[in-house]
Amino acid sequence: MIIGILKTKILKVLLLLLITFDLLLFGRNFIRLTDLPTATADSRLIDYLKKDTNVFRVLPDFPVTSTVRRDFDFGAASLYRIPSTSDYNSMVLSRYYNFIDLLNKASVSSVPYYNVEIPPPNPKSSYINYLNVRYILSDRITDGLSGDVSGNYSILLEGERYRLYRNNNVLPRFFFVPQAQLYQTDKELEKALISGQDLEKTVMLRKSDLVDGKKYDLDCASAEKNKVETVSYSANSISLRTNSACNAFLSSSEVYYPGWRVKVDGKESKILLGNSAFRTIYLPKGQHSVEYYFSPKIYYFGLFITLFSFLLFWKIYTSGTSRDVRE
Repeated sequence: MIIGILKTKILKVLLLLLITFDLLLFGRNFIRLTDLPTATADSRLIDYLKKDTNVFRVLPDFPVTSTVRRDFDFGAASLYRIPSTSDYNSMVLSRYYNFIDLLNKASVSSVPYYNVEIPPPNPKSSYINYLNVRYILSDRITDGLSGDVSGNYSILLEGERYRLYRNNNVLPRFFFVPQAQLYQTDKELEKALISGQDLEKTVMLRKSDLVDGKKYDLDCASAEKNKVETVSYSANSISLRTNSACNAFLSSSEVYYPGWRVKVDGKESKILLGNSAFRTIYLPKGQHSVEYYFSPKIYYFGLFITLFSFLLFWKIYTSGTSRDVRE
């Protein structure tokens, strides 16, 4: 506004230069240049993880301040299509975030401390097996697995800043469980989770999810002989073949989210909210084909609104044009 008042062009230019110089002096402490994450990524580590064609997750066991982010940034999971338990500045789902808090036995929410990222899950929790965590990437400085003699972890790779471990007790992404525990409320279920549960043999469900007139008969003493084969796996659809000797629940660490649907042998079935944040379905004994697919109703609502708005606009426009021609 002040520059606009001036009439002399030279004064305007000089004043602009002075302001720019002053802003640079003041703001230089806030300007930081750094390499793109891909420029410093550890290619050996990335290649090792990418060559694993199984369905798995990697657990980055370090905070945003760790230098290991130069080797494997949180965003590397999306960029290189390496499934991860954590992410940074993406859409964080509240139920999944809450499950990680329960896994870490946090008595209060971690949001005030991790408000743009998912807290690192404790790699020594038994729940990481359920989360399909095959690999754990630790910071050498804060490595909590170093010296562990339990036999649960094996060192695969070491870099200047990191160690990559294999979890020897990882569970598959989909597996049968022989029994279910029912809870009246989310709070009761969460309290049980934080106290510790064997999610390899049990799925935790809310009673309200079962009120659909369907009876879930469980006649499994064990689900060890039941088989699940992943036929195909992508972001929006998952195809499985199952064979079970008894009625059981098919548990998974796939996050429960509106819009996901499932067909069993070509017929629509119900997805249950299992273990506070994940997809579970009931399967009677025998062989079945299972197809999960993402088909949110809100997309169709949006399409209808868009088409209706377009037709309404077109009607108004053509009516106005016809009137102008007649006049």
